[in-house]
Amino acid sequence: MTDSAKIIDPAEIFQHANAFYTALEQLHATSDRSRFERIGIPVVVLSAFASELFFKCLITLETGTTAPIHLLYDLFNKLSPATQARLEEAWAENSVQRSDVLDRLDKSSGRRIPRDLRSNLIAGSDAFRLVRYIYEGGADFDFLLGDLPKVLRCVIVELKPEWNSGNGVTKNDAAADQRINVRLDVSHKILGSDVELQDGSLVRLDVGQTETKLFRERRTGKIFDTLEMISALLMKTKTRKQDLIKAAAIAEAVEKGICVGKPNLEISFTPGSVELCLGDTARDIKRIVFDVEFTVRPRKDT
Repeated sequence: MTDSAKIIDPAEIFQHANAFYTALEQLHATSDRSRFERIGIPVVVLSAFASELFFKCLITLETGTTAPIHLLYDLFNKLSPATQARLEEAWAENSVQRSDVLDRLDKSSGRRIPRDLRSNLIAGSDAFRLVRYIYEGGADFDFLLGDLPKVLRCVIVELKPEWNSGNGVTKNDAAADQRINVRLDVSHKILGSDVELQDGSLVRLDVGQTETKLFRERRTGKIFDTLEMISALLMKTKTRKQDLIKAAAIAEAVEKGICVGKPNLEISFTPGSVELCLGDTARDIKRIVFDVEFTVRPRKDT
C-alpha cells in the first residue's frame, strides 16, 4: 500500500494507467459486438480502474502527492477548479459526439440519461468495487463513464504533450518545464454568452449585450452584466484568470509569440435564484455558458 505522504512520479502513474487504457481500447475496437456484450463487466472494471489512475496522475501533477482514495467523484473533487472545469468541458464535447448513442439509451431506458460529468461521476463513483462482486447482489448503480479514461488522458496530454508518444513517457521534463516557466500577458474578450433557462430553452446574448445588466439575483434584487457574472464565477470557484490557461497554450505562446483560445466558463444556478431580464420579461436561469476569448503572449521583458 502506498503511503499518502510519499512523493510519486506522475509519469509512472500515467504509464501504469496507459497500459489499462490500451487494453480497454483494444476491447472497444472489436468488431464482434455480441462478444463485446459478453465482456461488458470486465470493460467496466478496466474503465473504472484506468479512470482512477488517470485522476491520480492529474492530482499528483497538481500537488506532488496523491491521496489513498478510490471513489471517482472524490478524486475529481481533489482537483483544482480549473482542471475540473476543463474535464467537464472535454466530457461535454465527447457527449455531443456520442449524442446518437445517448439518445438511444434514453429511448431504451425510458428516462433521460444525464449528460454532465458530475452526475455520471456520482452515479458510477464506486463501480470498480461494486461490479467485481456483482454476483453477490447489492445496490444498483449506473456506469456511463466508458469514455472517461479517454477524456482524462486527453486533458493530461494537454498538460504534458511529450507524454503522448506511444507507450513511452519522457521522465526528464526539465526542458519542457523551462520552456513554459515564463511571465505572461493575458487579455480576454467577451464574445457573448449562452443562457440555458430552467424550462430548457436557450437564449444567445451577443457581444453588444455584454455591458447590459440582464441578470437579476432574486434574493437581493441586484442586477449584473456579463462581466460581473464572470467575476462572480471566478470568485465562487477561487479561480484566477491565469489558472484558465493550459500548459499547451503557454507552450504555443512561447513558440509562436501568441496563443488565442476559449476556456470553458460556465455557472449554474438553483431554480428561482437568478433571472434573465429581457424587456418586461424575467425568466428563471439554469446555467450560463460564457463565450470568452483569451489571448496569451509572453512578456517582452522575459
